[in-house]
Amino acid sequence: MPASQVQKDRQSRFWELITEGLSSSTECEALGVDRSQWYRWIKAAGGPIPVPERPRSGRYLEPDDRLRIADLRITGAGVREIARELGRSPSTISRELRRNSRPNIGAYRPYAAQKRCDERARRPKSWRLDDPVLAAAVEERLVKNWSPEQISDYLARSFPDRPEM
Repeated sequence: MPASQVQKDRQSRFWELITEGLSSSTECEALGVDRSQWYRWIKAAGGPIPVPERPRSGRYLEPDDRLRIADLRITGAGVREIARELGRSPSTISRELRRNSRPNIGAYRPYAAQKRCDERARRPKSWRLDDPVLAAAVEERLVKNWSPEQISDYLARSFPDRPEM
């Protein structure tokens, strides 16, 4: 087993022992690590017990998938060939390339694509009712039992110069 994997296993076991309520000296003895390592793990985690990374569903492209797309693109592979290679739909690959290729050059950048994907997935997202004027207008009409369509039409007519409304 590689040294990095041994370290990861020790660290995950460390967090398990913490949740069991063992003392730090007992944890260090059980793991065979120095107390200074214990302090580094706590400091790196920012204090609280870190939430383990959820397993990926396979529904979304992984960073490795994006790297493979970039490699295949460089070799001149088409969308359908890349899709076949990754076991994905051609529309998924086409959409990924369209969203994340540089317009002037056409080069696909996998690390930038992953960063944009992570940013789009972040929570919480802002929502339209953060605007107090909009929130008040919507709430006033909801109290009057207006439907969402009626409220939407009213807002479009009342604020034609403000598309955010």
